[in-house]
Amino acid sequence: MANSSIVSTEEENFVRIFMLTNEISPKAIRKVFNREFNPNQLQQQLNVLYSKIMKLRNQHIINQSQYDMLYPLGGGPKSETFDISLMVTFLRHFTKISRPKKGFDQLPDKADTKEGDDLARIKFYRNQIAHKSETKMSTTQFSEVWSTVAAAAVRIGGSDYDIAQECNSLRFAVFASAHHEILLQLKLFRSQLTEIKMESIPQNIRRLHLIEIDKWRKEDENYVEIEASRYVYECIQSNPCMIIVGVSGAGKTATAHHVALYMQNHLDYVIVPIKSPSELEKYFSISKKQVFLVDDFCGRYTVIQNDINEWLKYMESTKSILKEFSVKLILTCRLQVFRESQFKHLTFLTQCLCNMSAEFVLSEEERKSIAKMYLPSEADKIPAMGCYDAFPLMCNLYSKNQQLLLKEFFTNPYEIYEREFQMLFDQSDKTKLCALVLIVLTNNHITETWVTECDNPFFNAMFENACDECCITPASSKRLIIEHLNSFLLTYLQKIGDIYTTKHDTIFDFLACFVGKMFSDCVLKYGNYSLINERCMLESINEECNEFSIIIHENKEKYYFDRLIYELKNGQLLSIFSSTQMNSDDYRRKLMTNLETKLATSFASLLDQEDKETGYSPLLFCCFAGYLDMVNFLVKSQVDVNKYCIKNYDISPLYIASQQGNLKIVQTLLKNGAEKNSYIENGSTPLYIASQQGHIDIVRLLLSHEADPNLSRENGCTPLHSACQEGHFDIVCLLLHNKADVNLCNAMNESALFLSCQEGHGEIVTFLLKNKALVNSSTKDKLSPLFIACNQGHLSIVELLLTFKADVNACSGGLSPLMISCQNEMYDIVKFLLMNKANVNFETTTQSTTLFDACELNSKKIVRLLLAYDAQVNHIRDDESTPLFIACCNGQSGIVRILLMQNADPTLCRNDTSPLYVACNNGFVKVVDILVHHESNCRMINKCTDDNTSPLFIACQEGFESIVALLLKNGADCNICRFNGISPLYVASELGYEKIVDMLLQAINSTSKSVDEFVFEETTPLFIASQNGHSKIVSKLIECSADVDYCRVQKNEETSPLFIACQEGHIRIVEDLINAKANTDT
Repeated sequence: MANSSIVSTEEENFVRIFMLTNEISPKAIRKVFNREFNPNQLQQQLNVLYSKIMKLRNQHIINQSQYDMLYPLGGGPKSETFDISLMVTFLRHFTKISRPKKGFDQLPDKADTKEGDDLARIKFYRNQIAHKSETKMSTTQFSEVWSTVAAAAVRIGGSDYDIAQECNSLRFAVFASAHHEILLQLKLFRSQLTEIKMESIPQNIRRLHLIEIDKWRKEDENYVEIEASRYVYECIQSNPCMIIVGVSGAGKTATAHHVALYMQNHLDYVIVPIKSPSELEKYFSISKKQVFLVDDFCGRYTVIQNDINEWLKYMESTKSILKEFSVKLILTCRLQVFRESQFKHLTFLTQCLCNMSAEFVLSEEERKSIAKMYLPSEADKIPAMGCYDAFPLMCNLYSKNQQLLLKEFFTNPYEIYEREFQMLFDQSDKTKLCALVLIVLTNNHITETWVTECDNPFFNAMFENACDECCITPASSKRLIIEHLNSFLLTYLQKIGDIYTTKHDTIFDFLACFVGKMFSDCVLKYGNYSLINERCMLESINEECNEFSIIIHENKEKYYFDRLIYELKNGQLLSIFSSTQMNSDDYRRKLMTNLETKLATSFASLLDQEDKETGYSPLLFCCFAGYLDMVNFLVKSQVDVNKYCIKNYDISPLYIASQQGNLKIVQTLLKNGAEKNSYIENGSTPLYIASQQGHIDIVRLLLSHEADPNLSRENGCTPLHSACQEGHFDIVCLLLHNKADVNLCNAMNESALFLSCQEGHGEIVTFLLKNKALVNSSTKDKLSPLFIACNQGHLSIVELLLTFKADVNACSGGLSPLMISCQNEMYDIVKFLLMNKANVNFETTTQSTTLFDACELNSKKIVRLLLAYDAQVNHIRDDESTPLFIACCNGQSGIVRILLMQNADPTLCRNDTSPLYVACNNGFVKVVDILVHHESNCRMINKCTDDNTSPLFIACQEGFESIVALLLKNGADCNICRFNGISPLYVASELGYEKIVDMLLQAINSTSKSVDEFVFEETTPLFIASQNGHSKIVSKLIECSADVDYCRVQKNEETSPLFIACQEGHIRIVEDLINAKANTDT
């Protein structure tokens, strides 16, 4: 039977856009592709580009399915098989087509209509439609997307392709009855969606991830569910990012892994372990649910400034990814690292916190459960179970080395490990000890190859010195060192690939502390520079030390600073100027003294170099950290105060100091010739960043040095824009007082007033308006300050703008301020706009009005308000819908009642479909009840669609008993059949709706009709009920004198109800038919 399901306008909109982006637009792009890559020579051109294509494939820009299109088996490539993504990839990488201002991966501005812009525009919307979670699109959005994509396709399609005609035909195509075409297209969309989605992680990287995750899974078998894990799981559901902090060994990493594995197993998330934000940006998928994990966030032992800088650099993209996509981020961080002052700049990532050493410290019961998991027979013997923060780790470590004394181990584990290491030290053969010393010197990262085959002079010197310290012969010890490293795999070490490392960071803490105490000279001379930077502390500076710090006594300080100078000469500035000891005034004084005395003539040049890893100069480090004394020292040493960091946005010292709010450093730099209007890679100036961060004293200082308040970033934003957006009123006043242009707009043509209205900063809006800000200026997207204030729900600002004579009917994208307020259900704003003469009957390009929006949202309060201001209740949209029809479609009985009371016409139909019909089709009983009792609707109860389907028929087909009863009670004609001959009785009998058949038979009996008159293709209701096994319906039909011998004739063969019941095995029906004297011979 035909499907009479109603497909909504929003679904029609979606399918039209889907067909435009996936069927018509590729033809236009293919014209450009074939112009650049001759179809007759495509194979040769691909061969020439092979190495470049392989590079794109390795970078995961071209995926496997696209590569197969380029180099198909059993034939040459054909551009007809290439999708939009592949063609645009070739055009952007291998042709001279101009690059869009925002690149090929962003939506270009409307004013940009070059060929490259249109390619990017089509690709953007094609990806957007491909990854929509639902197959619907509002009429407003449809109009905007259609006009944009169709225009782009026509421009690049040119005269050789009649793209305009195809677009026009699709735009106004009438889909056939029963909407089969739309349903097929929706099905096609869903099947093609998986083909459009691209794997975001290269296979080799993903393989490594899976190996790591498999290790997590095995370790998770011993995980005990605790309050912290439940809290993390709960928070990560409603927050994009979660950070877990605690002391080493508290269970941070295990908890993060446990939650991630749960999300993978139960919520279909893909786990992605990463180390940096660049990996997040590189590996996130627009189509998958992903949970990214970062362990030891921004440092393992101390904070790593370069990590902080990198997360700051990627902060905007990270925010966007977490906000726009199904991506979660779980971070773990040691408590002492998290407490560092640098973390104040990462508030977005640290807002949702689980502190496992404070609020979520293990309870007594949780500790007992963990102990029983690891030590089932020893758990009750553990003393003072609550005295050690790293309890899970201690249980784990003891379970793997139960030769240790249990009570002593859990009372003071460091003493136990120290005693173990001391025993190795006291042995005559110290080869085992040497193996552990090398683990420390390499900062927990040594490979077998380094020991046996390394030709690095520094490592070889390190190896020889370690052997000397342990009184063993280097040449004969290499094989023994490897053997002993392997022997420690049962206790202290693990081997990951070729790398030896401790089983847990805390074991390394113990080991590093011991080795640093016993072999300090060796550590200072040959230890990894990160080891020295993170762990070595000068005894003389009287700073609080970590319990595992390597203490450098005063008589050893010379060797310590000698090593720093050595690293400085090798370009490792990070190890010197990012040390945690730099927070100490005494330490900085010692450092400056040693730099001055030890560097001599090379002093200035060495201090002016850049760190190999980060690109930061010493001056940049010190400006970031706020070390005024060091800045004065470096400036006095004549370093270049305008030296940029090329690796990091071309940041200057003045920019960093302005960003950090270090007023005295800014004063020093300006006094010594720093360029006041220096700008970084994106065009941001010191004045811009100071205005954005709210550092008013620095803004005042920069302006007093004649910094230009109207210099803009690449995106056109000025310091005034940033201050307005962030709500810094005093800075806004200061900038305007210093001749900042109040009406200067950014690249999107957004004014300072617009941004203030968007963010809801009423005080700033007032000040700008009083300083002659243009109240009716609009953006490139035609958004006015009033429109954006309405959209954001800022009533006080709407009132203020209208006081300054804002245009209440200024439109954007076919929407008025009133319409966007209705769509957002802002009742108070809607009321205020109407009081100020907003056009209540404003029409969009689809002839939709505010009343339609309010009805679709079921906002009864706004509907009443609009009608009170004379909204046209019977206005007809271009799809022939009325507000009443929309309300009936959605089952909004309250709205239906309100509209009818205001004289809504229930006889107005959409494509011959009445409001009553659509309510019946969707099963909305209350709506049907209201409509059938409305005085003007009596003649519509039998109004049929274009295939003569009545409201009663569709209710019978869908099995809505209450609606059938309502319709029959109010005069619905049970005898109306569809044009193909199917009657309500037939369809109810076919589908087995007993109560509906009963109601229909009662109605038919009151007429002169016989039940045998309702025949469809020679098939009676009795026959179809007998065939489908509906015995009760058969009985009812027999009671109503249905002809038991009425046969269906097909291909000159007669089939009786009795025959078909026998054939289908319906014994009860056979008995009833025989009892009714059915002819047993037919």
